[in-house]
Amino acid sequence: MRFAASGVDRFAGVRIEHWKDLGIPFLADAPVVIHCEVADRATFGDHDLLIGRFLGMKIESMKTPLVWYRRNFLPIG
Repeated sequence: MRFAASGVDRFAGVRIEHWKDLGIPFLADAPVVIHCEVADRATFGDHDLLIGRFLGMKIESMKTPLVWYRRNFLPIG
């Protein structure tokens, strides 16, 4: 997994687009992009949990969603 590795360019070869009117960058090939702002933050040990307030969403395709479980991506449904 490119984004979990250290010492590599995590975004090499990845197309980045910007949300129209907002200029917010996102991964161009993402089937869904959610726009939110931080509403709250809770710290648990050395982890922070961010709670987002939903502001908008872009749906580009109806690809099967994935979830990360036991070190693998698995389809939902």
